[in-house]
Amino acid sequence: MPSRKASEAGCGCGLVPFSFGKKRAPEGAQKPEPEDNWDEDDLDYDDPLREDSKVEADDDEFQQMPSESLLNDLYKVQIMDKTRRKVPFKDLVRSKDHRRHVVVFVRHFFCGMCYSYVKALAHQMPPERLARLNPPTTLTIVGCGDPILIPKWLEQTDCPYEVYADPSRKLYNQLGFAINTEANAVPPQYVQKFAESFMKNLWRSIGLAASTAKISGGVITQNGGEMIWIDGQLQFIHRMKNSTDHTEVYEMLRLLKRQGQELGRRTPSIRSVALGGDDNSGTQSKRSSWARYIGKRLSIISDKGQ
Repeated sequence: MPSRKASEAGCGCGLVPFSFGKKRAPEGAQKPEPEDNWDEDDLDYDDPLREDSKVEADDDEFQQMPSESLLNDLYKVQIMDKTRRKVPFKDLVRSKDHRRHVVVFVRHFFCGMCYSYVKALAHQMPPERLARLNPPTTLTIVGCGDPILIPKWLEQTDCPYEVYADPSRKLYNQLGFAINTEANAVPPQYVQKFAESFMKNLWRSIGLAASTAKISGGVITQNGGEMIWIDGQLQFIHRMKNSTDHTEVYEMLRLLKRQGQELGRRTPSIRSVALGGDDNSGTQSKRSSWARYIGKRLSIISDKGQ
């Protein structure tokens, strides 16, 4: 895994190179005026730094599997596609064509770091390669800005995946995704490898932000993460600790391949949360053990890869 040490210098949003300081919005701050065609119920104009989303830097908490009751609530959350059509989050993680579903939660739609991450994903994990994995896999991206930005974002990032928006940040908040503007002291590989395109992405993100000044790209302090479902069961979650803490692409690929190898010999002790399933005794501890196991394996993989 990439270094967990965070730098106090740098906002990590990919747009402005300075710290935002304390994680609390100034009192009396003006909320942006929505466009006439925006649905106020779908958009989040609350305090962007509210404390109920804050997650402290603790490994166990960042790898902790959500409870089944929480997941059942998440599956009912309505998100939007590029046409603003609402779909339940549950639809993203179940499909007759694919047994495994990877959901990547990016930061705001103007984040240059996430531009580079999507570029790295598209380069190393294109849809056709994912479809050939065992089991067949699909990847979906969720952002926290207004869905009206998705078409332009798809064009600028050359993103080959389906993209949805959660402007209310209900998923982000309930999953406990971190709120901060810190960054790793050493840039992750997905930024280093795409350093040239990162600068282009940065200018593109600035251009997109400037051309859509009245449209919310999402809260710039909001971080995301990655989740993996197999056969309707949540098997893995990674919450970003800071703005450059997406799971490295090579780590994700190795994890997907290892999951495929272990599918045939999985024991009842390696269970997780089924969509709409019943809560069985001991399931929570089994989920936690599986999460810790995957976290340790990722650390070993990272050490060997360096």
